[in-house]
Amino acid sequence: MVIKLNGKPYATKSSSLDGLKKEIYEMNFISPSCAEKLVWIADGFQTNENVALSEDSSVFFIEKGAIPPKDELEAMMAARHTP
Repeated sequence: MVIKLNGKPYATKSSSLDGLKKEIYEMNFISPSCAEKLVWIADGFQTNENVALSEDSSVFFIEKGAIPPKDELEAMMAARHTP
């Protein structure tokens, strides 16, 4: 399925946020200590729960305390206000 990850199309086989996290961590060699510093936003809401993903889900991950790039920030704000 194709979701939007940080505002860009991303093909994944994961159907849940936990599966996507594992996929991202392994693909980018993110250590558990670095993973704790990430905030996950699924369809406009920050969550630590294992939410289900569907086609066109919008998922963002950013480092705590960091401001995302302008294009990602705009996409994140749009995801929050999209029905």
